[in-house]
Amino acid sequence: MHCCLRLPLIVLVFSITFLMAGSPSPTFAKASLPPLASTYQGTVHNTTFDHTATLALTPLVQNQGEISGNAIIGPGLIGSGPFTGTIMSNRSVSFTDVSTDGSNVTIFFTGSLYRDGSLSGRYTIPSTGEEGTWQVIPSPTVDLQTLTIQPLQPLLANSNPTFRATIRNNGSAASGNFNIRWIADEKVFDGGHNSIPAGTVDTHDYIWSNITAGQHTLTFIANFDHTIAETTTRNNLATLTFTVRSDVTISIVGSSSVRLSVPFLTQIGSAGIPGSGSNNCGPASVAMSINFFGNSVTVNDAAIAIRGFNNAGNTITDFKSTATTNYLARYGLHPVSVSTYSEVQSELALHHPVIILVNNNAYRYLSPPPYSPVTGDWFRTEHIIVVTGYDGTNVYVNDPERYTANYVIPVATFKSAVSTTRFSSTTNWDAESVSH
Repeated sequence: MHCCLRLPLIVLVFSITFLMAGSPSPTFAKASLPPLASTYQGTVHNTTFDHTATLALTPLVQNQGEISGNAIIGPGLIGSGPFTGTIMSNRSVSFTDVSTDGSNVTIFFTGSLYRDGSLSGRYTIPSTGEEGTWQVIPSPTVDLQTLTIQPLQPLLANSNPTFRATIRNNGSAASGNFNIRWIADEKVFDGGHNSIPAGTVDTHDYIWSNITAGQHTLTFIANFDHTIAETTTRNNLATLTFTVRSDVTISIVGSSSVRLSVPFLTQIGSAGIPGSGSNNCGPASVAMSINFFGNSVTVNDAAIAIRGFNNAGNTITDFKSTATTNYLARYGLHPVSVSTYSEVQSELALHHPVIILVNNNAYRYLSPPPYSPVTGDWFRTEHIIVVTGYDGTNVYVNDPERYTANYVIPVATFKSAVSTTRFSSTTNWDAESVSH
């Protein structure tokens, strides 16, 4: 008895001696709590009666070390109901399921979270004496988010503009086909949309026939009828409110001069080959336009995203490709089709840089020359640049074959350069702006 009573005294004296020795107090890093998925699916096996059923934990909500949700147990076994529990830093899990399926049982689950994301362990039902095992894995998820709605043409009264909704699947699985809804000034138009793969972006268009002058509201809802299960539906809707005037487009074209500060990037050496542009005029132009909105991507980043690689074997790229549209969407941006000089002016006035295809032979002999030193293979009938501004006399461009920004081209020369590519005409230019 005396020995047992003296043991706390010995420990206390040791602790006091340690602190008085002047050594720093020990500190311990707080162990982090492992994150859980929002839904799980798997099986539960009742070893008492040798019966197996499905088990789903959905939606599982984690608040630091506390967890809650609903346990859904398949046919043949009882106990479905809400659960609450904990997850520890050592990855152990325990939760209690109070049934609401009429069975009036309480089930105690214990187990562990494994490195592959699965959960498994044992369970008991004290009131019935039953027990068993359980195992679940994270369920594939779908999360459709409507990013933006944007017009593809300037908005004129009595015209038929196309509006484009951009949708991203943030989930880990393909969405499957789903239904969509457009609401144009309270008029409802329903339709369908094909499956969107996990982590990718797609678009859905709506043509507003004979749009009138005045204020309008356009809403797009992905999966409006909830035909597919999602982790959340709070981000399925987007609304655009805009005004169409009878005398002008929605774009501001009255400005006599617009200059945008578009960060410059050169394509020269962008694939690791000194002095070579490596067919990267398109990726460079896309990267410059993205960076105008406060980002910091490189030509290499854009080339790999758009083309899939960036090396000596580079092929030409299309700045209107699906890959480019998807890349812009990563930064909350989207393209708007541009076909004429007035539309270029309109988009620049809205602070939207314009990516455009030119025949740079048209400004080959300007003074100062566009490129130095001038080499013949730098001139071609198809070259991609960014328009950064205009005034009454000149157009200002970031040409990625140069080393500096804002090359000055007279308006007439610029129009000739844009109109004489294989894919353009005087009334239909190959161009698009980048908008947020």
